[in-house]
Amino acid sequence: MDTDDLSEEAYEILSVAHTINEFVWVELGAMSSRYEDEEKYLKGMLKFIQSIKDDPEGFQDMWLLEEPIKHKDLLRIEE
Repeated sequence: MDTDDLSEEAYEILSVAHTINEFVWVELGAMSSRYEDEEKYLKGMLKFIQSIKDDPEGFQDMWLLEEPIKHKDLLRIEE
């Protein structure tokens, strides 16, 4: 699927992610192609966000970020 296929509510998640960190936004947008429908994509997004919460340094290292991603910011995406 493509992000253009998302409902307005689901697309809002990408907008919130972009305000938190551009690299989280890129990852979430790119992963849409791995899923066949919005429900599976949303579940995949949640799993991805939870993995960043569990290991923020791993995501930081992968993208060579200077500032870590804060848990409180990730909670905004999960809402």
